[in-house]
Amino acid sequence: MEKANILTLTEAKNTLRLDGTFPESQINDYNSSATSFVDGRTGRRWEVGEVDPDAKSCARLVLLQSFYHDADHDFREEIIDWLNILKRKGVSSDGK
Repeated sequence: MEKANILTLTEAKNTLRLDGTFPESQINDYNSSATSFVDGRTGRRWEVGEVDPDAKSCARLVLLQSFYHDADHDFREEIIDWLNILKRKGVSSDGK
């Protein structure tokens, strides 16, 4: 069974705008890393149950940042903003 991630494989592919020749195993690795990053920084597993749209937005930026490594994909400030939103959501909803 594939590990659950904040983004589905299709969402990750669409975010990265990759053609069909890029190995899915590498996309899955990046996607899993993005999920681990968001979960770890917020103290909550966002991929369990219905995935919060804000968690998806944050994971997309983390995925882009880690995949491309260039000035056009520097989303550090935006990622921090999304993480802060998610932290507040996690505290206010006490785990959803």
